[in-house]
Amino acid sequence: MKPHMLIGCTLLLGMLSMSGCGVSAVLNDSGIDAKHDAQGNVILLDTPRMWRDFVQMTHIAIEHELAGDTHWGQSKSANEEWIRVILYDQSHREHPKKYIDYIIEQRREAGLPELVGYP
Repeated sequence: MKPHMLIGCTLLLGMLSMSGCGVSAVLNDSGIDAKHDAQGNVILLDTPRMWRDFVQMTHIAIEHELAGDTHWGQSKSANEEWIRVILYDQSHREHPKKYIDYIIEQRREAGLPELVGYP
């Protein structure tokens, strides 16, 4: 799996939330645990399955970053792509701090540089 696929999955959910029709059915059928908030946005739920998949995709993306992969979707760098994921997660995940902290901690443990543009 390419590193930009982690972000692609996250951004796909954002696009689904904007499409408006049949989002719940698509999410339920896709194996993604999500709900709509009061404003109609798709919120990724913090379930064991979602956490397991997130951890796996994060590790794959970090492995690609360590290998020097330069294919990060529309982003110019891994840093830019991680910032996009974090910003999306801040408003589209149940318990976003858990997920964001995991990205930062795992990147540190791997010896990757601190993210520029994130507090």
